[in-house]
Amino acid sequence: MVDTPPVIGSFAAYHGSITSAHGEGYVVFPCHDGLLAWCDDCAYERQASGFQQRYLLRRPGQKSGLVHVRAESFTVQAFDWPPDAIATDIGGYRYMASHALPNRHVSDAHSVYHFTAEGILGEKFARLDTAQLRRFDRDAPRAVTDEPPQPPAISTA
Repeated sequence: MVDTPPVIGSFAAYHGSITSAHGEGYVVFPCHDGLLAWCDDCAYERQASGFQQRYLLRRPGQKSGLVHVRAESFTVQAFDWPPDAIATDIGGYRYMASHALPNRHVSDAHSVYHFTAEGILGEKFARLDTAQLRRFDRDAPRAVTDEPPQPPAISTA
């Protein structure tokens, strides 16, 4: 079992049971995050006791990938996240967040903007509790506007 959950948006190398898919260059996504069901198995297993988070591994630019992957089946590649990134757990998944803004469509929800190793600023719909919101208010040094910021230039060198 993996002690620290993999960060969503990280690059990873797959070494699981599908040997034809072994290799590097995958990006880690949630397999099922409660809103977008990439994997019907996750929706079913969430109701069972002992459920473990599963992941979707996808190569950049591809819409499909490996679904329902156990964290033990891939290795996250080391990455230097921006120093002001906020480690945030949402729905059992770990994100390196930039900031959160009120969601424009749902009054009690927020859009959490998170970094990815690809250099894309991702957006995650979430219902944050008061403690999480206070942490974002305190720790997110970025200027917050009504529009999401452009992703920072991230070097993988």
